[in-house]
Amino acid sequence: MFAVLTVLLLYFGIEDRHESGNAPIIMGAAFALFTLAAIGGKLRGEEE
Repeated sequence: MFAVLTVLLLYFGIEDRHESGNAPIIMGAAFALFTLAAIGGKLRGEEE
């Protein structure tokens, strides 16, 4: 679910960058990094 949200945020950020500036692209990239880190942690099976 978060991966889909990340893709949508990046897509619309790139498409509408002339109207909304670079903020959606930056937020999408940061969200993508956090999402990938969370997925990677689950796949590695690390437990606290």
